[in-house]
Amino acid sequence: MTTDSSGIYRFTGSDIMSFGGALSGNLYVGASGYFEAPPAAVPDLSVQSSLPVIRDFTLAPGGTVVRGTVRNSVTSAPIAGVAVSFSRNPMSTFRGGATTVAVTTAADGSYVIDSSYFNESGQSSGFSITFGLTAPGYLGASRSISFTAVPRTEDFNLTPPVTTPPEVSPLPDGYLNTLYKWNTVNCFIRSSCSVTVVGGQLPAGVLLNNNVLQGTPTQTGLYLFKLEYTTIPLFGPPSVKDVNCMLEIKTQAAVRGHVTVNRSTLHLALSSSNTPSSPQPIFVNTTSPGVIGWTISANSNSVLVSVNPAPTVQFEQTSIAGTVGSGQFYIQANFHSPPSTFTSTSIVTVQDTGGNSQQIAVTITKSTGAPPFGVLDTPVDNSMVSGAVPVTGWALDDVEVQAVDIYRDPVVGEPGQIYIGSAPFVPDARPDVANAFPGEPTMQVRRCHSARSTLPIRSLRFQAPT
Repeated sequence: MTTDSSGIYRFTGSDIMSFGGALSGNLYVGASGYFEAPPAAVPDLSVQSSLPVIRDFTLAPGGTVVRGTVRNSVTSAPIAGVAVSFSRNPMSTFRGGATTVAVTTAADGSYVIDSSYFNESGQSSGFSITFGLTAPGYLGASRSISFTAVPRTEDFNLTPPVTTPPEVSPLPDGYLNTLYKWNTVNCFIRSSCSVTVVGGQLPAGVLLNNNVLQGTPTQTGLYLFKLEYTTIPLFGPPSVKDVNCMLEIKTQAAVRGHVTVNRSTLHLALSSSNTPSSPQPIFVNTTSPGVIGWTISANSNSVLVSVNPAPTVQFEQTSIAGTVGSGQFYIQANFHSPPSTFTSTSIVTVQDTGGNSQQIAVTITKSTGAPPFGVLDTPVDNSMVSGAVPVTGWALDDVEVQAVDIYRDPVVGEPGQIYIGSAPFVPDARPDVANAFPGEPTMQVRRCHSARSTLPIRSLRFQAPT
């Protein structure tokens, strides 16, 4: 309701609604340039003996209470369209019963809060306001102020959010007029994985088909694009992940890096119950220049090969994504497909995107059932030792040495041999033993560790798969 030119206002029956039969409430009066009048109670008009009810108001002249400018904290540029919301402390309502109201900054970033939002009693008791500022693309701000003198200048600086550039995943280099083929995803059940291009541009001549980037590039250059990976598990909701990719197409004459591996042969075994030796790591190193990727393959399903520590992948059953840069993968005898003869050999190939490859001959043997064996080198049998003693030796099995436990003889009153400790596995610690027993599973030499004892160390106890 707005007053007329004479300052008169009128509420008629059509302006008033009944709530539960009662016709009562409060009147809130304010005008720009004046202080708000104290709310005036209206009695229940449904029981009022005479109408109209007259309520006059006197507004105290006021003006600007708070003003200021909102700027970008980085560039100091003014920010238009900022919602400057505020509430009065202690919490009290504004006209219409709102507890928080807001003004908006102008084109020059300025805002003005005038006296119409405040009761004139604030002139003697002071003002207290809590601000909250929000603007698209900026971090919010809040502040509480108390003051008696008006107008008050209160400027704000809003901080734009820190944007982190999207992480870019480099793909192996491609070469002009040379077939490019790179599988983008690991997926055991092929239909449960999908990859699509959702942004950017693929190199001319290269397409994404059945999750594989393939084709013959016809132009050199650096290409940026975004791939969206969707995985649908057997149970649970699907997951979606976007990856920003970078692929450089170079000339055919460009110098290419290559991969090297730390082994050319590997011996694995299966026990009489087809329990395999533990997965064995193969370390792959890439040399510069450029971005080099590599893939793994096998010419037989007698072995399981994967970049995961527990290989469960048969190449005939799945798609294997390549690896960019140095890394490692694991090889294990496939207990689902044991060799048809007593000994079999498979070839695992590491193929790099520079056109080079490395091969590993993997020999798999069936256990004869013989127990594990080994030697205690130091201390000498029946010798007396004290303090921290280096216990050295080695152990082998035709499948795998799972543990080497060290015991000593008991003294009077002790029940049986006394456990001292277990030997850790130290890869490649005894090349002399590996050379002496070339047919035993690779990397199964166990090296004993230090033990503390003042009594003879008499025995080693070996554990192996059955």
